[in-house]
Amino acid sequence: TELKLMIRGTVGGLRTLMWSSFLIVLPVYCVSLVMRESVGKIDEDGFGAEYFETVPLAFFSVFRCLVIGDCSDKNGRPIFVLVSHTYGWGFALLYCGMCVFMSLGLFNVIVAIFVENVVAAARSKWRKERKERLRNKVFFAKQMAQ
Repeated sequence: TELKLMIRGTVGGLRTLMWSSFLIVLPVYCVSLVMRESVGKIDEDGFGAEYFETVPLAFFSVFRCLVIGDCSDKNGRPIFVLVSHTYGWGFALLYCGMCVFMSLGLFNVIVAIFVENVVAAARSKWRKERKERLRNKVFFAKQMAQ
């Protein structure tokens, strides 16, 4: 029964999961557009610009950096450190600001809402079962006799 409860709670949280995915994609897409239009047009290899040459590649790179936390190039060097050293500290400020916003702000709110919806779905099932038990006259009479 606990597995069923967990599955029902997860299904109850799918709508929240869909909207939270949208809320994660939106700032990542905006930052990837900024990086594509500013750094991606520069034709230099080895300084991080090659990871922002196209919008899909920029989106993937920013997603890796902000959401997954794997922000390194093929040689293991941090992409945004290379970009900020080569093209200016504004990119480091953008990266740090987005990291704080995503990890401390957005992810915590999303987890809190998801957990609240899962608990609400579980509580709804518990209330329904309780209501059915109270309507069951045989069960109610047996419990009252004890």
